[in-house]
Amino acid sequence: MDHRARHGLSQRDLARLVGIAQPAISRLEQAEHQPSLETLAKLSRAAGLIFHLEVTDGAVDVVET
Repeated sequence: MDHRARHGLSQRDLARLVGIAQPAISRLEQAEHQPSLETLAKLSRAAGLIFHLEVTDGAVDVVET
């Protein structure tokens, strides 16, 4: 995640801030699965991120702004 690197956070640091396990941060960064809305909300709250969702033709696109 660019945000994490720009702020000098390790995956463990971000996981602690967000309240999820470090392997979950790794999976998110590797785009191994789509994050849940709950996870996006936690990331937004903890890191001050803003996400925009686009749902089109059965697919969900998540964009960090």
